[in-house]
Amino acid sequence: MPAIGVDLGGTKCLGALVDDDGTIRDLHRVPTPVGADAILAAVEGVAQELVGRAGVTVDGVGVGVPGLVDRGGVLRFAPNLPGVIDLPVGATLSDRLGLPVVVENDASAAGWGERQAGAARGRDNCILVTLGTGIGGGIVVDGGLYRGTHGF
Repeated sequence: MPAIGVDLGGTKCLGALVDDDGTIRDLHRVPTPVGADAILAAVEGVAQELVGRAGVTVDGVGVGVPGLVDRGGVLRFAPNLPGVIDLPVGATLSDRLGLPVVVENDASAAGWGERQAGAARGRDNCILVTLGTGIGGGIVVDGGLYRGTHGF
């Protein structure tokens, strides 16, 4: 069953409908709005648009967000999203979409994605560095995504 992945950045919100084998079936992109409520609405809208266009049921949604994400899916601080502090991304989107939602720091999600389906596929240890609106990184150690204190 397909799933949806959403990359929320400082300038864009990009969603992908992805099959089990990693094939991207569709993409939908909108500019990142300003403000916590507008950001949640944008991510929700991207996910709904992808499901609506494909006419399929999805397993769940994964969201990569810039900043400090705790283990409960709360975006505690996002340096390039003004005014976004302690935003319960996971719980809010799960309620709105009626689907399981996993939230991770965007760079950590990218690191895990490379381990699962990219240049580091099958590797137990890897590091990914991201350069974009900000600078970040994801670390995989012994086959698992490394998270520091509180998931940061």
